[in-house]
Amino acid sequence: MAFYFSFEYLLPLIIKILDFFIKNQDPLSIDGLFGLCAIEGALEHLLATEPTLPDQMRQVLLQLQLVSRRTVNQSLPRVQQSDEVYFANMGFLLSSSWRPKVQYELLTAEHNTGNWNSEGAVDEAKLKEEFTESRSDQCLLDVHRNKDRCRFDSSCLRLMLHGDGARGYHLTHQILYATFIEASGCAPPSLGLRRRMAQLCGRALLEHRQLLLDLLAPWRASRLTGRRSSKVRRRSRPLMFDLALEQVFACGRIGFLDFVLDSRLLAALLTAQHPRLGCFGRQSLPTPPSRRPLVVGSVAGGVCELHLTGVAASAASSYLLMSLQGRRVLAERLQRSPASIRASGAHPSLALLLPPVLLLLLLLLARGRKKRCCRHCRFIFRKI
Repeated sequence: MAFYFSFEYLLPLIIKILDFFIKNQDPLSIDGLFGLCAIEGALEHLLATEPTLPDQMRQVLLQLQLVSRRTVNQSLPRVQQSDEVYFANMGFLLSSSWRPKVQYELLTAEHNTGNWNSEGAVDEAKLKEEFTESRSDQCLLDVHRNKDRCRFDSSCLRLMLHGDGARGYHLTHQILYATFIEASGCAPPSLGLRRRMAQLCGRALLEHRQLLLDLLAPWRASRLTGRRSSKVRRRSRPLMFDLALEQVFACGRIGFLDFVLDSRLLAALLTAQHPRLGCFGRQSLPTPPSRRPLVVGSVAGGVCELHLTGVAASAASSYLLMSLQGRRVLAERLQRSPASIRASGAHPSLALLLPPVLLLLLLLLARGRKKRCCRHCRFIFRKI
């Protein structure tokens, strides 16, 4: 595999997402803001573990981190007012540290087969019957509330950690639950939690590759022909795009390089981003099924979908880790120089890019929603 994108390629995507959330703080949702928390966590990790970053690069990452956290903090009161009961339970997602515990590796065939714990394995039909997003929320909340005692709900452990046969969103939620257990510090080495996450991500990778085939073939055809056929509209299901991005976040952020090596989904993400607003929307695609509170919400006259924009931001955090750290690790694994694994196409050098980006980030940090910020955004994006 080759690595086809760079930090310069990714930076406009992240800045536009930040600009969108700064200018659209009412209404917002926990799911939308969570994407900014994921970006902040990735930035925190990079700043702490990459001491040799150039000074200008470090300043850009630091300003991105400050803008992300300030935007989340400013939006918390509005999100709480939107649904006080839900916020009381799940608001911890926005105050918790999302700095990932990254261990870079490539998945192998052994991760795609077999049961991790045959005694705890759950029948697939029973898994489908028991799993809901509300139940998943309850299990995440259980870990948060009981992490000091390291005593977690046994039914959650069975459903969200030990159960085999999960697919789709259930599978990505299992991976996120496992990362919560890992972050709690309650998992002894004998539990083999990293191996379990590798198994879950190995299964998710099989689905992810099929999703890319289903999503990107019609997308590529539409770009070649210049028009969207009915076949493209029918096959480009919004939930498929949403799930593919969730897989990139869940597995890419903990170091499984397979999910961020293929830049085709990132290219589709850049194309799908609204060129002026910086958000993502379902447009004429089918309306998603009913979700838990605060997940489905739109702004800008229905053009922007908050949940999808938040998931896109979360996926961008995984690509960010790959562009500045995973790239070097991959080069070492392949015994190649990092410079030989670079983005295709002409992109400006960091020396030219970073000064105007620093100016933009300082403006975002200082002026928030003011319109002058938008004019600077458009100016710099033309440069990029």
